[in-house]
Amino acid sequence: MTVVYADLTFLLNAVLNYLVLCCTAGLTGLPVRRLRTLAAASLGGLYAVLAAVPAGAFLAALPGKCAVSLLMVSIALGRERYFLRRYLLFLAASCTLSG
Repeated sequence: MTVVYADLTFLLNAVLNYLVLCCTAGLTGLPVRRLRTLAAASLGGLYAVLAAVPAGAFLAALPGKCAVSLLMVSIALGRERYFLRRYLLFLAASCTLSG
């Protein structure tokens, strides 16, 4: 039986998502909108908790990951010009910072 600590999972993922979103905003030259970035990071933390429980296993699949990451980037950085470029930079920064 696997034990998932929801509070630690949420906190760790939210903090790391916040840092990656701030990094993406800085690399694209956008100002960091703190509340929007915090909301997007919180969504990522909630996703991590839901994907870790057996009932949310469908979220751990590739379509679920893509949908949540698209929503996170659109909340934090807005759906303005060059959205796809910002999204791909977010994915690259996530992969780079994950090890």
